[in-house]
Amino acid sequence: MLKWSHPLTSSKLPRDLLMALAYGALIALASAIIIGIGSYQYSNYVDRKNKQQWCVVVSVMDDAYKANPPQSSAGKKLAEEFHRMRTDFNCPKE
Repeated sequence: MLKWSHPLTSSKLPRDLLMALAYGALIALASAIIIGIGSYQYSNYVDRKNKQQWCVVVSVMDDAYKANPPQSSAGKKLAEEFHRMRTDFNCPKE
């Protein structure tokens, strides 16, 4: 009767081949982790840059609405939204 064994665990494969496969898998895993970390860091960098660019506009509008408070309900909502965005983006005060 023939006994079946998995080809990667078979004693017929040379030890060097098994080690090469193991190192290949390790390198692939390490590469995927490094690429994932790099992508995460780049996304955070782009997000910070976008918020910094919007801070200029949001700060100017928030300061303008503080200097001349709006009278209409739509203007008040807009002023509140600009102030909320300034807070969310961590824009400098004044």
